[in-house]
Amino acid sequence: MEQATGLTSEARESISLGGDYYSFKGLNGEQLSLLVNKDVYDGEPVVTGADSWPVVLMLDSVQEKSQVVQSLLADAQHFRRL
Repeated sequence: MEQATGLTSEARESISLGGDYYSFKGLNGEQLSLLVNKDVYDGEPVVTGADSWPVVLMLDSVQEKSQVVQSLLADAQHFRRL
């Protein structure tokens, strides 16, 4: 994430996001959360419908034309848009 976007991560913890995760904030208000898709409390996937994904990147307050989004889309080796 840091290499692809240039954003710095901040380690955080949240019960609703299944435990530990990394938060990234863009210059234009983008909010990104990178998390393991397994709740440490009950072992269930954090993101419903993505049960087979080991890691999930959640985006909030992000516009399609955002430089952050464009950087992620350009790094097809590490990120897949669904």
